[in-house]
Amino acid sequence: MSSGRDTIFDFSFQQKDKIHLSSIDANALKGGNQAFEFIGTRAFSGEAGELQYRKAASDTYVSGDVNGDKIADFTIHFDDAIDFSQSYFVL
Repeated sequence: MSSGRDTIFDFSFQQKDKIHLSSIDANALKGGNQAFEFIGTRAFSGEAGELQYRKAASDTYVSGDVNGDKIADFTIHFDDAIDFSQSYFVL
């Protein structure tokens, strides 16, 4: 059974890996293509366009909320415990 999310193995910021999300419209409520706002480990606030991450054991999950309902509209699974910062992304 599929989880419906992508898994990234062997992500390394030290090797200049970045997650490119700039082609995803972060706010489905506005016309055009808006960039995500990286909020770190904070919970979604209800504002469309937020990007968060959370760690669970030895895995990390990056999620985005594009409509402001405080529910992840997509999630990317990383098979490693990673402390993300905004510099890890192209938003």
